[in-house]
Amino acid sequence: MRARSIALFVAALVVLSMLPVAFWSVRHVADGDAAEFTRRYLAALYARDYARVYSWLSTEDRKTKSRAEYLTENPSFSGAALEVARGLARMIELKDVRADVNGDRATVRFAFRAPDANAPAVQRIAQGFDSGRLEKLSVTDRRAIEREFENLHGRSALPMIEGEDKVDLVKERDGWRVATSTAGAIRVRFSGEVKEGLAWDFRPLKDIVLARPGETLQVIYTATNRSGRIITGKARHVDDPADAEKYLEIVQCFCFIRETLGPGETKEFPLVFRVTGAVPASIKEFHLTYQFYPIEKFPKG
Repeated sequence: MRARSIALFVAALVVLSMLPVAFWSVRHVADGDAAEFTRRYLAALYARDYARVYSWLSTEDRKTKSRAEYLTENPSFSGAALEVARGLARMIELKDVRADVNGDRATVRFAFRAPDANAPAVQRIAQGFDSGRLEKLSVTDRRAIEREFENLHGRSALPMIEGEDKVDLVKERDGWRVATSTAGAIRVRFSGEVKEGLAWDFRPLKDIVLARPGETLQVIYTATNRSGRIITGKARHVDDPADAEKYLEIVQCFCFIRETLGPGETKEFPLVFRVTGAVPASIKEFHLTYQFYPIEKFPKG
């Protein structure tokens, strides 16, 4: 995906846990069915409505990942945050739509202009798209948030981003479906280790993930304190090949801070990562090992 594509915009918003749904404005359509399906797919993707997104993937794509795996790797957005985001997303435009249809295959190209949900002004008005905070607001207060966005948009003061992208489709028995194609995907293997006598069980819930360049995904690690005392630990990662860090971007990681577990306590630690688009064709797999140490024995330097 290109640097300013929807995929990367989505990736940035995943980190902030706020991704609005789009009510797109289509100005030119060469094939209405393919373009309309693309509009609905992008709306669900933009909303982080991944259960719906998964149902719209091609049969071949769904064979590579179960629904449970897909939803673990792509945490969904819901509740009051989604409600507020949908109001903001009414200002999104999809234009210059070109649907090139060839039999049961289609490529839909488009340009977009969308509110910049990372902008401080948007974050402030939407209260960081924190669902817990937004759920406490009254319906009137939520409407006030929507009206504030509308006012900014009407005065051309709403921060926006622009870009271009495309979606590949395949027509199946029940209509168009998205063909994400895992042909160019990189196999990312995860493992977990404890060091220096740390009395924890520590492992990833899923060992292998297929990641397409530019795609942001989440993997969950779990840790259980098997001792009868409180223990604080810290993790570091080891890459294979050694230069994997050139092509793997760690967006969110438990290794950035120390973690504390009480006796018998179990916690899940999310890891959000992205494979860059610059991976050499010769590299087909990365292996990331996360090693947890007791905080007092964590390697220095």
